[in-house]
Amino acid sequence: MLDLRAHLAETAFLVPVVILFSMVPITIAGWGVREGAMVVALGTVGVGREEALAISVLFGIASAIAALPGGLIWLATGRSSGLPAQSDSLDVTPALRSTRAGTDGQMRRTAGCS
Repeated sequence: MLDLRAHLAETAFLVPVVILFSMVPITIAGWGVREGAMVVALGTVGVGREEALAISVLFGIASAIAALPGGLIWLATGRSSGLPAQSDSLDVTPALRSTRAGTDGQMRRTAGCS
């Protein structure tokens, strides 16, 4: 068990900031960035390096376990993206090109597009 002497108010402010830093897309799933930021942030409130690193690694492992069901479903469905297939999509571009807003704010159909 980790014996930490940090107050809830301090950690409630610092941990979301650390998570925000870990979302910068320079590493896979924020590994490394999160650990460094957690060591620095929790070090400011008196938590030791080893404890801060352990907290960060445990948080990363818990996040990976929480994401595992979604990843398995994604693999099982065989879809590479959440976007609909090209044949399923509706192309509204021609309709948008042929409408213009009138001076009174009403949309009016025009003969051509410019």
